[in-house]
Amino acid sequence: MNSDLMTIGRFSLITRIPVKTLRYYDEKKLLVPEKKDFFTGYRYYLPSQVDRGGCIRVLSSLGFTVRDIKLILNAYDAGDTGKIREIFGTRVVAVRSEIKALQKIEAILGESDASLDRISMLEKLPDLKHIEQFTVLSTRQSGTYDEAIPQMVTILQDTLSLSENQRDGIISGPFMTMYYDLEYKEEDADIECAFPVAEKVEIKDPRVLIKTIPAGNYLSITHTGPFSGVALAWTRLLSYATEKQYAIAGPIIEINHNDPTQVPEDKIKVELQVKVN
Repeated sequence: MNSDLMTIGRFSLITRIPVKTLRYYDEKKLLVPEKKDFFTGYRYYLPSQVDRGGCIRVLSSLGFTVRDIKLILNAYDAGDTGKIREIFGTRVVAVRSEIKALQKIEAILGESDASLDRISMLEKLPDLKHIEQFTVLSTRQSGTYDEAIPQMVTILQDTLSLSENQRDGIISGPFMTMYYDLEYKEEDADIECAFPVAEKVEIKDPRVLIKTIPAGNYLSITHTGPFSGVALAWTRLLSYATEKQYAIAGPIIEINHNDPTQVPEDKIKVELQVKVN
């Protein structure tokens, strides 16, 4: 055996990579030992692999996946710095998204009585109520929540601001958002925004339409407090529907009973509804 070869334990000690992780890297062909004993399965590494191992450890600590690390190392070996910059740029975008998510968690945990409020929401039971059909002015898009919803609000407001629509009583209820996907999506979410209307509305934008929300039995739950707590209300609504074996028969409707930008956080009132059979 080559006297320069190191056991996996020795290599682990030098590179600060756990033995279990080294075995995983071998399985994934990321860091393959120089020699593997046929009978014992023992792995042996060359001193020249130490730098490679250290590089992998650093990249892993930065949150890169095994696939990403392979691409980075292949690009490095090929002298393709452009590819490396591209992969790093993608990771920067992901990190910024992770930071936003952590900031939301920090905000929730920092709120007074936040934990108790959210735990109590999990104990709250949705109501089953019959809702008569009603008419809405709506527009529907696919996209991210943060981008699509503000765009649709603007589209609807532009229609309502037409001189032909400047009449008292034309809007008959609070603003609502309808979510059609059967799973949570960060992108390409199917979303509809709407205002209930009581009178005829002049429409000039082809993206806007008048439609009827059908009558039926709806499960309903209301959250009062910071908007971040709506997620737990959503969870409670759907878990209750599952527990009671209700069949979901339409989109989840999120109704803003007041304007979140105009009231204190603890006064925000959001109702979630879903038609069930």
